[in-house]
Amino acid sequence: MPLTADYSDEEMHAALDVNIPNYASAILTTNEGFEALSFHVRLTQSASNA
Repeated sequence: MPLTADYSDEEMHAALDVNIPNYASAILTTNEGFEALSFHVRLTQSASNA
C-alpha cells in the first residue's frame, strides 16, 4: 500500500498564513461581493455621466 504525506493542522495553518495573501486581499461573503461590485458599477456609471 503506498503511503502519502500529510500536514499537521499547525503546518497547514502556517502554509495558509503565508500563501493566502498571494491569492486574495480579502475574503468576502457573496452578499459583500455583490455589494462591492454594485458600488463600483454605480461609481463608474456616475463618473461617465458627468
